[in-house]
Amino acid sequence: MKPFPNMATRIFYDYCLSSNISITHNIYQLKQHMKMLNAESKKTHPFISSCVQEAINNIDWAFIEREFTNGKQEVSKSTSPD
Repeated sequence: MKPFPNMATRIFYDYCLSSNISITHNIYQLKQHMKMLNAESKKTHPFISSCVQEAINNIDWAFIEREFTNGKQEVSKSTSPD
């Protein structure tokens, strides 16, 4: 199992993989996506909104960027013709 810096980073990493947005989005787009999720959560319930905001504030973006950049490089290497 991969070591994660914190639980917020792990949750976001798993969310990106399950939604397949890690492959199609860069780090700026991922941050914008999280801002949109935060705005949507405010419409739901104050407690949910505070949980989402807490998770966003604790995501280790350097770790996310490093993991997804490495993944994209591995995918491009495996799909390149030899």
